[in-house]
Amino acid sequence: MALVASSAVSWTGAAIADWSWNPSPKVRLKREEYVVTQLRTAVDLVTETRAMHHCVASYAAKCIAGHCSIWSLRRRTPGMVERLLTIELDRQGRAVQVRGFANRTAHPEEVKLLER
Repeated sequence: MALVASSAVSWTGAAIADWSWNPSPKVRLKREEYVVTQLRTAVDLVTETRAMHHCVASYAAKCIAGHCSIWSLRRRTPGMVERLLTIELDRQGRAVQVRGFANRTAHPEEVKLLER
């Protein structure tokens, strides 16, 4: 399947704000931050698919129709952004799927981050 996305394809998304968290003060010295960002364009979904080696790009129609929203959990440090998880929320804001690289399940420490 070819992954081609028009930059014009976008949607409003869920009415939930993006989220970020800085761990303990000791870790903050490293300027580490965890960020959960909603993906609101076809380009964002294709980029996530390619980086995470899964099929989230195929969810664009569900997102456009308002049936779900897709989110990316990332860890930021100076000079680096690491994608950790891709999250699908249903219309009620409940996590339906949470997957890491190549569809792996979330590690316990990642689940704790999301529970924040």
